[in-house]
Amino acid sequence: MKKIGFAPDALARLGIRFETSKEVNAFSDIITEEYEVRIGSEISRRCNAEQLAELDRIIESKGDSVKWFNRNVPEYLDIIYKKYTELAKELLDYIDEIPGVIKPAKKGRC
Repeated sequence: MKKIGFAPDALARLGIRFETSKEVNAFSDIITEEYEVRIGSEISRRCNAEQLAELDRIIESKGDSVKWFNRNVPEYLDIIYKKYTELAKELLDYIDEIPGVIKPAKKGRC
């Protein structure tokens, strides 16, 4: 299954930029982990213990998790999209409070 998340280029498209690649990569890792936790929490709420155990086995064996998601959580792509848009909105709402972010220039009158 393709890894999902807030890669540096996705952050840049949102207007979230840093001075160094080290900073953007660290922030990307933190935000991507939060994103994955939110997706996992939502999917876990929709599954029973047996289904989650089966998913764990599939992931550990690097099996076909897409097939499992299609069968057990057919709306998983909607969940992924919803969690992405929610987190992106939160990031933009609090952009001024993110340490190290390059602040966009304010447009003023000439």
